[in-house]
Amino acid sequence: MSPPALPESLFYNSVLPLSPVPLALLLGWLQEKEMRLARLLGEGQLAFYATLMSASTLGDVVRRGSPADLGLVLAGSLTIMILSTIVYSVAVLNHAPTRRNGRGPRRERRTSIASSVLAVCTTVMAVYFRVKAGLL
Repeated sequence: MSPPALPESLFYNSVLPLSPVPLALLLGWLQEKEMRLARLLGEGQLAFYATLMSASTLGDVVRRGSPADLGLVLAGSLTIMILSTIVYSVAVLNHAPTRRNGRGPRRERRTSIASSVLAVCTTVMAVYFRVKAGLL
C-alpha cells in the first residue's frame, strides 16, 4: 500500500475535521442569526483538533520514522499538545460561571486566535513530519 498523496492527506486530516466551522457559519447565515467566528472558536474546541493531530502525527512517525526524526517530532508534538491543553483550559475557565455574577467573562477573540494559530501550526507540523518520514 503506497502512502497517501498530500492533497488527499490534507483533505482527510484537515478539511474534514475542520468542516463544522464553516458549516456552522453557513447555517447561522441561512437562519439570519448573528454568527461570529470568534464565538464559534472561542470555547476552545479547535484545541482538540490540534491535540488529536499532534498525537496522530507522533504515532505515525514513531511507527515509521527514524530515530533522528523522532526527537524533533516528539518535541513538536508535545509542545503543541501542551499549548492546546492550556488554550482549552483557559477557554473553559473563561466561560465558567463565577460566584458573583453567575457568568464568566468572555475572551472569545483571544481564545479563537490562539486556537486557530495552533490548528495551523499543527497542520504544518503534521505535513512536514509525514513528508520527512516518507508517509506522504
